[in-house]
Amino acid sequence: MRILLSDGSGVTSRQCATVLSRAGHHVEALSPDPRCLCAFTRHVRRVHRVPSYGADPYGWLEAATGVYRRGGFDVLLPTQEQVAVLSREDGAGTATAVPPFAALAAVQDKVSAHATLARFGLPQPASAVVRDLAGWDGYPAYVKRPIGTAGSGVRRLAGPGEPIGPSWDGEPELLVQREVQGPLAMVQSVFDTGALVAFHACLRVREGARGGAGHKRGVALPEVREHLRALGEGLGWHGALSADVVLGADGPAFIDVNPRLVEPVNALLSGVDLITPLLD
Repeated sequence: MRILLSDGSGVTSRQCATVLSRAGHHVEALSPDPRCLCAFTRHVRRVHRVPSYGADPYGWLEAATGVYRRGGFDVLLPTQEQVAVLSREDGAGTATAVPPFAALAAVQDKVSAHATLARFGLPQPASAVVRDLAGWDGYPAYVKRPIGTAGSGVRRLAGPGEPIGPSWDGEPELLVQREVQGPLAMVQSVFDTGALVAFHACLRVREGARGGAGHKRGVALPEVREHLRALGEGLGWHGALSADVVLGADGPAFIDVNPRLVEPVNALLSGVDLITPLLD
């Protein structure tokens, strides 16, 4: 098949390209940066210049669907946050795998995700949604912006009175969570209209750049699998769904949800193909 990746800049896109190309598919990618990561691999035939998604999501969508139509692609595969506008526009006339927008909105920001995880009974650290930290006494803790990456939207606070930073001023709501000690597990799944069709989990054995995983090891986490199944079934999820889970002394605690696929090669090396069911 002819497959167009929604983004060419990240490691997930680079790994998807490798898996797809080795399976015999023709792979191209979209990016505002012609020197993105996917431009430096033989597994991607071409990178198409498009507007930056963060600055202009609908400009990105118009350009992306134009490339899709003109190139005769069979699938537009969301590999980054572009899943949001594709979900909002019900695929925008492309063959893709995205959840219903109401389901995506339920986990898209950290405050909404916290409420959704609680609604479906998934375990989390002791948490609160606050305007400020005046009444919070559970330290060490992590304070999180509703929207933001692990590098720019999360701060660890060792104790009360520790400043978050002036750039956090004006946030209407913050999610604060007590720190849970234990290894970090990254879990990935694929759902077909609420039915779990693929699942993989791996441990972060060694921390890499910006808190990522420099080394991973695949593990069996049946309890976490069932928690994620309950979430996907409850939301009627369609497509890829990932999460970060701390394996604490009292059991797993979900600390983040990501409405897309994340770095599928470790799963493949562990015997779990996430890409094929996503395409199916």
